[in-house]
Amino acid sequence: MRVSVSDMLSARIIGVVLMLLLCWGCRPVGVSDVAGKYVRKSGDLEDKLELNTNGTFKQTVSSTNGVKWIKTGAWLLKKQIVQLDQSYSTFDFERKSSVVPPAEVFMQTLWIERGGLVKNELEPKWSREVE
Repeated sequence: MRVSVSDMLSARIIGVVLMLLLCWGCRPVGVSDVAGKYVRKSGDLEDKLELNTNGTFKQTVSSTNGVKWIKTGAWLLKKQIVQLDQSYSTFDFERKSSVVPPAEVFMQTLWIERGGLVKNELEPKWSREVE
């Protein structure tokens, strides 16, 4: 079986194109990729988190009885991690229940996961809202 030069070039071009397509998803996550609105629900609480491209965030925690808690602050992107400064923690993973009123925490670390943010595997995920 003879392989022509044009067949070898075609195969090489296809290989390069496939490598480029595979590596397209390998780029680092940027602030604009993560910025947006996220929401999660647990028990009697809805926890909305809005990450702005300027490094600020707004967290709105709403209870089913109409009470709201609002916190604003700064967030930082560190590779695949979002770090919030003072914010509300709305879930007690040891008791597997929501916390009413939400607890104010000094810092919160969230992992970027496809379509959302995760604190740990025991807590509900913040899902990205589609705009």
